[in-house]
Amino acid sequence: MKKKNKKVNYLDVDVRYTINSSFAISEGYRYRQKIDGTIHYFNDKRSPDKSVEIGKVEVQKILLGQALDAGYSGVSVFDVEHFILDIGNQIYDFERNDFSEAIYENFEVPWMDLLIVSGLEILPEYRGSDIGKFVLRDLYNNFIGGCGLMAIMVYPPQLDGTIPEPGESGYEWYSNMGYAAMEADEEKSIYKLLAYYTSMGFRYIPAISENLLFMAPAKINKIFNKIKLI
Repeated sequence: MKKKNKKVNYLDVDVRYTINSSFAISEGYRYRQKIDGTIHYFNDKRSPDKSVEIGKVEVQKILLGQALDAGYSGVSVFDVEHFILDIGNQIYDFERNDFSEAIYENFEVPWMDLLIVSGLEILPEYRGSDIGKFVLRDLYNNFIGGCGLMAIMVYPPQLDGTIPEPGESGYEWYSNMGYAAMEADEEKSIYKLLAYYTSMGFRYIPAISENLLFMAPAKINKIFNKIKLI
């Protein structure tokens, strides 16, 4: 039976971030920060120190500007994971060692670092209170420094083909997220995500990809700025 949505005040929510970086000799890993956040809701006013985990967010901060200043190539920085290299192939000109013409035609990009949101999940019963929007605003406030672009990967997680078996790591979360009951049609599910993120001010660039949305902090985004954190 479908769980009833809970009305959540965003002031009762926080995000706990863990940042992983590497001392590895490989320059690509050295210039990538992996930022994982767990989203918590303080649902019991009688126990203000207790909370429940209601979501997760996964972010990659690519320190491309620092890498280029240190003499490394763009491809060595993007080639740390398949999906990051795939993004690089769509937005970066590795021959010129600069962002692609399509990026510059649509955005003012004075800084080279990138903030990539690669995953955002909210448990079903906690949706409908704009928690996802506030999480993205919090991410922006905390990690946009030095970044010329913020990008969001648009791909429904229920379609990634990874279904854990009972007892395996991740099965409980998969079950609680209700992935099996989500839209299975790829086109429809992508369209829903596109509509969700563009409603916040992220832009879809047809010449680049339907699976990436962008925001450039060099120019005020009036729609995104309506998401206020008191």
